[in-house]
Amino acid sequence: MNFHYKVGSEIFFNKLQAIQKNVETTDPIYLEDPYEDADFSVVPEQSLDDLIAAHLRQLRESHEKIKLYYSGGSDSHLLLDSIVKNNIHVDEIICLKSGIPPADFEIDKFAIPALSNYAGQLKGTKITIKTPTMQDYFDYYKDGITNDKIQSGMAGTHNYFRLLWSKDIFVQERHTGTLHIRGLEKPRIVKHGTEYYAYILDTEMEPHENNYQFYSAMATIQIKQCHMYLEKIQQLGQNTHIPNIWEETVGKSMTDHAFPPKEIYFGQVDNFITFKGYKFYYSNNKDRIAINWCCENHPNLLFLWHESLQELKSLTKNQWWNDGRPEMGTTGVLSKFRCLTKKAIKTVDELYPNGFKP
Repeated sequence: MNFHYKVGSEIFFNKLQAIQKNVETTDPIYLEDPYEDADFSVVPEQSLDDLIAAHLRQLRESHEKIKLYYSGGSDSHLLLDSIVKNNIHVDEIICLKSGIPPADFEIDKFAIPALSNYAGQLKGTKITIKTPTMQDYFDYYKDGITNDKIQSGMAGTHNYFRLLWSKDIFVQERHTGTLHIRGLEKPRIVKHGTEYYAYILDTEMEPHENNYQFYSAMATIQIKQCHMYLEKIQQLGQNTHIPNIWEETVGKSMTDHAFPPKEIYFGQVDNFITFKGYKFYYSNNKDRIAINWCCENHPNLLFLWHESLQELKSLTKNQWWNDGRPEMGTTGVLSKFRCLTKKAIKTVDELYPNGFKP
């Protein structure tokens, strides 16, 4: 089974449902991974490149249709590079635009040029650039937080102003013959005593029934990533997760493809735009750009978005949101901690009974 949440005896594939059950019952939310009793202290002999190619071939053989969601960023580009180098057919490559022109620079300046460079090797692959219209935005936000949105995972997973996944992958019904691949996700590593442990934060993993997290869904790839990362951390004399060395560590800079910058604003206090008496918060630079654009072009959309955020607060008794703001995402749920230096699996409570901050 793919990544999922467990609350009491119930399983959920989107977090808003899990949060609602937690608020109702006070039972804790657990993030369940697909690794079972895999020994994370045993390093796979194959290279990361070989493991990626082998897993792509395996997925190709076992699914009728494969869709790759491509942003031009380092994670999805490494997958595209392997697909091309190893002549592995994917049925469709999808780039999701927000429909807000200045906020779509990642697709315009990185993804589309990269796909153009590979055009000769992707002749049998459909290339789709999806762009929601302003009418899509008005329709989506006028509806508010409906039960259909909650059940499908369209609401609560991402509460950015920009509409991306909520208008695409999350609205599709599960079809066992089609696989929706995304380049997720990076492990986190922490030293506890003399041992090192790897864990996953769900807000980076984005569990959903239609969301196949390529790098972390397969234990051998995740283990390989962990040990490559651990080696770098030890070389630098560090004891914990260092996001800014990730691309260098796992070889995602192995091509001459330029990667878009990632700017996020978690933990800051001035990440908002004041407009007509309202404070519109943003968790990343693309949402900042989109909100500014809408202040000038479609201000009514911002107020509809604000109303949907208030609905989310009400549905959850304003629990689980960072800073009490759904637009800043949910408080993270941790996976089990898997030891990289000996065979052991621990929970966060076992390792950190007094609390742990990722």
